[in-house]
Amino acid sequence: MDEVRKSINIFAESVHGKTKDISDADSSYTYGGEDAEEENYTTQDNNAANTENQRLINIYIALSKAKVQTYKDEPFIAQLSVPTSEDKQAIDSVRKELTQFIMQRTHYPHMKLEIITQDADSTKSIIYSPVDKFAFLMKQSPAIEKLKDNFKCEIKY
Repeated sequence: MDEVRKSINIFAESVHGKTKDISDADSSYTYGGEDAEEENYTTQDNNAANTENQRLINIYIALSKAKVQTYKDEPFIAQLSVPTSEDKQAIDSVRKELTQFIMQRTHYPHMKLEIITQDADSTKSIIYSPVDKFAFLMKQSPAIEKLKDNFKCEIKY
């Protein structure tokens, strides 16, 4: 898996290098034309370049945050765990290129990537009512239910 991690880091750096190229192209932009239509085209080109630049930055950040691990002791399956679904979507957009890049560098002919999300917000439940609070506390500590049963008390909410 060390070879796969190195390959992912190299791929991330190449994506980061592409963002610098787009940024340099944006800085050389000039408002030269007297024709309003020409300015409109250059503005659209600039917006497209900014959108592509942002997409590449998102991919770079997602790959930087990704944790690489083996999947059930399978040598040709790498599991990338990312914190959010946005990071997963960013990596999914370049999954094919990334897989081919890893296969070329590691010489693993049947390499597969599995991307999973560890979204902390989706697993967290919000507790509002006293009944929910008591149920949550009972899950955390079953001794609370024993106390309730031993003292034969009813909790009024």
